[in-house]
Amino acid sequence: MADIQDFTEFYSDTMIIEIPWRGDYFTWTNGQIEVDRVISRIDRALGNGEWMMKFRYLTVEIGDPFISDHSHLSLRFQKRNNNIKIPFRFLNVWADHEAYQSIVTKGWQGKQQYCKLVTIWNRLKAMKIDFKNLNNKNFRDSAMKIEQGRRDIIECQQEMKKGYTYQLRIMEKEARHQLGKWSLIEEKILQQKSRAQWINIGDGNNKYFFAVMKERA
Repeated sequence: MADIQDFTEFYSDTMIIEIPWRGDYFTWTNGQIEVDRVISRIDRALGNGEWMMKFRYLTVEIGDPFISDHSHLSLRFQKRNNNIKIPFRFLNVWADHEAYQSIVTKGWQGKQQYCKLVTIWNRLKAMKIDFKNLNNKNFRDSAMKIEQGRRDIIECQQEMKKGYTYQLRIMEKEARHQLGKWSLIEEKILQQKSRAQWINIGDGNNKYFFAVMKERA
C-alpha cells in the first residue's frame, strides 16, 4: 500500500496524465488458466502537460502480448480518423448526488461469476454505464448552465429596477443558487481532471484549470 501511495502522490505532484489509448483494456496476465488466471492493467503510458502540448495528436495503441506476459504499447504521434477511446474517469462530484449510493449498491449486487476477478470486473462495468448516464443527465454542460445563471441574475436585476416584487427576488435568489452550484461543480471537475490538487476548491480557478487541460483538447 505504501508503494501505491507513493506513486499516487508522484502522479499528483508531477501533474502527469494518462495518454488516450485504444485496444485491449488488460495489459498483463500470469499465463494461468481458469480460476488461477490473473489479468490486470498495469502498463500505462503517461505524459506531462508540456509533452502533450508538443505532441497534440498523441495516442497509445495496446498491442498483442505474443510470447510475453505484457502487451506492448506503441506511441502514435499523428492524428487518426478512428475514434480514440478515452479512459473512463470517476468524477468525485458524483458521490455528492443522491443517486450515488443506489448505483453502487445495485452494481455490487450483480451476478456472481466463477472467478472473483471476473465478478468484480462485470460489476464495475455495470456501474460504469450507470455513472455515465448519471453524468449525462445531471452534470453535463456545466459551463452553459453557469452562463445561464449569470443571464438569469442580470435579467432579474434589470426587471427589479423597473419594479421590485417578491417573485423577482425569489427568482434572483434561485439564479444565484444555481450559479454557485454549477460554478462549484465545474471547479471540482476541472481540478480533478487537471490534477492540480494543491489548489483549494472555491477559489474560482477555472481559467487556470482550462489552461492545464488544454493538452487534452
